[in-house]
Amino acid sequence: MSFRIVGDNCCDFTAEDLDKEYVVSVPSAKQGKLMFVMPENKTRTGFVCPSPKEYMAAFEGGDEIYVVTLPHSMSGSYMSADIAKDVYRGRHKDVKIHVFDPKSKAAGEYAVYKKIEELALRGISFETIVELVEDYIKNMKGH
Repeated sequence: MSFRIVGDNCCDFTAEDLDKEYVVSVPSAKQGKLMFVMPENKTRTGFVCPSPKEYMAAFEGGDEIYVVTLPHSMSGSYMSADIAKDVYRGRHKDVKIHVFDPKSKAAGEYAVYKKIEELALRGISFETIVELVEDYIKNMKGH
């Protein structure tokens, strides 16, 4: 079984993390245009999140996929990843995917990523990793 850990671009992955074959950072849609669009747009604010299509591309090659996004309450990234999960699993029935809501910003996302990595590299089952990481999130300080 091959696993993948997918994070949105707010997860503070290091260059070393991104060199690992199982780590994928999903960029925000139109990220390059964001700085140019915002000053012109006086009526609309907010963050541009990755699309479900970008998440699905990041899922390719993994049998067990763990997704860490900005909190559901702060961004559409979680919802986009959740939609991607449902569509992707409809096409790839044997793939296991779980989307984690760290309920914390970038540092929280990174802490969740590191916990997933630690457990996955130890060969722990997908279901157990999901359970342990969800408990870890519930007990994180500051949320």
